[in-house]
Parts: sequence; C-alpha cells; structure tokens
Amino acid sequence: MRAVRRVVCAGAVALATVAASASVAAAAPKEVSTDRFAKTVCGVYTDLQNAHEEYNNAYVALPTADPAAVQAQIGELTDGLVDDVSALRSKLKKVYPAVDDGKKISRLFVRNFKEIETEVSSALETLQAVDPNGATFTADLTTFEVAINLFDTKTSDPFTKVRDQDVIAGFDDEKSCDEVVTIIGG
Repeated sequence: MRAVRRVVCAGAVALATVAASASVAAAAPKEVSTDRFAKTVCGVYTDLQNAHEEYNNAYVALPTADPAAVQAQIGELTDGLVDDVSALRSKLKKVYPAVDDGKKISRLFVRNFKEIETEVSSALETLQAVDPNGATFTADLTTFEVAINLFDTKTSDPFTKVRDQDVIAGFDDEKSCDEVVTIIGG
C-alpha cells in the first residue's frame, strides 16, 4: 500500500510540474508602448509576407511529373506555411498596446492570423480531398493556387478597425509598417 501511495504522489508531483510548466509557457500578454506594438505587428506581417514568398518559390520549384507526389509535396509545404502563420500569431498574442481597449486591438490582429491559418488549411484540405489522377486535378491545383495567393481577400483587415490615434500614430511612425499598411492622415 505504501509503494502505491508513493507512485501516486510521484505522479501527482509530475502532473503538477507539467501543469506549472504549461502555465509559464502560456504567459499572459504584456502591455507595451504603442511604438513597440506597431513594431511587433508590422514585423509579424513582414514575416508573413516573407514566409508566403518563400512558400511560393518552393511551390514553383516542385517537380510536376507525378500528380500524387505533387499533391503530397504540396501538403508538406503548405503544412509548413500553416506552422509559420501559427508561430506568427503566437508572437502577436504576447503583446498589446498600452491604450484603452489595447487587448481588444491586439485581438483584431490575432484573429486575422487565425483567419489566415484557417483559409490556408481549408485550401489544403480541399486539395487533399481530390483525386490526383482525376481529370480535374489541374483545375483543382489552379483553384488551390488562387486560394493560397489570395487568402488575404477572404480575411478581415484589422488595420482598418483600429481607431485609437496613438496606435495609428505608432503604425505611421514605424518604418517597417511602410510595406504593410498605408496610413492616410495622422
């Protein structure tokens, strides 16, 4: 009986350690200046553009002789893009601007990355469901390519929903935002 209790206690201690580690890993978002928030947001969107460009370059380089192999390679490549988008979303979750409704503003951008992740995943699921040896596979590939290259047309634009002038000024002042968003006025 005593040995059983030790095992149970050791298991409880291990479980408590894992739970504590998980709570540390999922730390609460940090309030940052509007300038720091703008730098983070625009940096993440720049990283998304770069990841998408790298994805497109790798996609174009895929061999096309065997449709089933192409479908599998596209799956692997696109899973990598989904992972990249998810990692970038995690970066956005870590900060929010030091303004009224700062957390709400941050959630706009986090939600946008979740939408992008969903659009890319959905396009991949659709492609994986088709027969690579079917007569319409070429058309299915074209549909996939359009979905991947125009995913941002089906997602929200968080920049247009930001009304806080300090956050907008942060975007306007941040050099890395020049390639991501156009600020009119300010």
